[in-house]
Amino acid sequence: MDPTIDEIRDTDEIKEYDTEQLVAYLKSVKTLKLDEDDLSILRNEEYTGGNFLKITREELRVAGMRLGPSTLLAEFAKTCSEKPERQNYSSIRSLKDVLKDYNIYSDDISEISRFEPQIHDFRDDNEYFQNCISNILIRIKSYG
Repeated sequence: MDPTIDEIRDTDEIKEYDTEQLVAYLKSVKTLKLDEDDLSILRNEEYTGGNFLKITREELRVAGMRLGPSTLLAEFAKTCSEKPERQNYSSIRSLKDVLKDYNIYSDDISEISRFEPQIHDFRDDNEYFQNCISNILIRIKSYG
């Protein structure tokens, strides 16, 4: 299974990752299915975002990673490093130009997938929630 476009971050962003940020990012990519042994190898070898983008399967194998994960990880690194940079949207003249960055090759807005909001449970007595509600009520009152 290939990673989705949402799982692949911009190359410039990945280059800035320290080891723990890189590990956290790779752990979040569900298609990689890395376990703690794989992640500990990345930590022990002190991979950062910059050298991750150049990583090879052979380097990972020498470091002790199994064949399956090392192959997936090296392919993922290559995909990340080859991902085209997004354009500056101020220079774009059409919706079609924007949508092609998201692999939608049309100017029909019905091709854009629907946003599904996430539902989170919380308690009414949560202090942060209470502060947010108080803030909203104050703003409503001040706007009339």
